[in-house]
Amino acid sequence: MYWKYEALIIYLPRILSLYVFLKALMFFTYQEQMFAAINDTDDDTQTSSSSEGEDDDIVEEEICVISP
Repeated sequence: MYWKYEALIIYLPRILSLYVFLKALMFFTYQEQMFAAINDTDDDTQTSSSSEGEDDDIVEEEICVISP
């Protein structure tokens, strides 16, 4: 009977710390995506990188989906 409480005492802090770590990782990843999305729309930071010899008629568009 006491082994249930012993396992709870041992594993609960590990599970909670893993949960907090994963939530923090998700938060910082979301912040980086938001920062990148803001920088992509900023006109001052955009540079045109068309070089000679490459096909200029091929346009690649990156779609960024940000989910909370």
